[in-house]
Amino acid sequence: MLEELQDSPVSEARVQAMLKEIVRRAVAGMIARQESESVTEISESYLDRIDTEAGHIRDAQRTRDWSVASTFAGEIARQNGLDPAALEAPAVARQVLSLLRRLNDLRARVERDFDDPLDVGRDLLIDHGLSPNREAMKPPMLLSEAIEKACEEAPQDVETKIRVIGKLALAYFGDVPVASIVLERSFEFLFKVWMLPKGWGKGHGRNRHEKIGKDLCPFAGDPRRRCERRSTSI
Repeated sequence: MLEELQDSPVSEARVQAMLKEIVRRAVAGMIARQESESVTEISESYLDRIDTEAGHIRDAQRTRDWSVASTFAGEIARQNGLDPAALEAPAVARQVLSLLRRLNDLRARVERDFDDPLDVGRDLLIDHGLSPNREAMKPPMLLSEAIEKACEEAPQDVETKIRVIGKLALAYFGDVPVASIVLERSFEFLFKVWMLPKGWGKGHGRNRHEKIGKDLCPFAGDPRRRCERRSTSI
């Protein structure tokens, strides 16, 4: 059942969560470039690279080369619990490439005019569920971090339960941003946990001490046979 759930088709909600993270990282990068004391790439070179990337994306859209989507966004997809190969599905790749073009246009404008990306990118941020402020640009909390935070605030007996469920959650989802775990996958995970056997290990190891052992030798009750076995072994 676990493999069946994990191999299910990519849901639109999970794709949207990934697109949101692409936007957040891009805008956060623009802010960091503006506020850095020195840049590693001069403006002309930076703008040329943006133009080259934009041309590559336009060509991919024109020729329906959907594999380009995983080239640009495969790592972010993986970090958000998506198989990078899933980005090559036309319905997903089209959204990714379209978004990357919008981000390149925004990068170029911010670089040329030194506009505030939170201001000129306001509509793009809101379209993807992000508030146009600095707080929304912070990296999302990972599942492992959320588990540790919950354990810090919980009583000791509850902490143990949280850690057990946390280990199962990490094995199921991976250490992905909490915001990328959509409601439907949460229900799938909780159902899987609920289906686990209850108390399967509580009596383990007791039965052997509570039962009388059996001699598996078919001649165990015959004294003559026992003597024969003893003499043979000698």
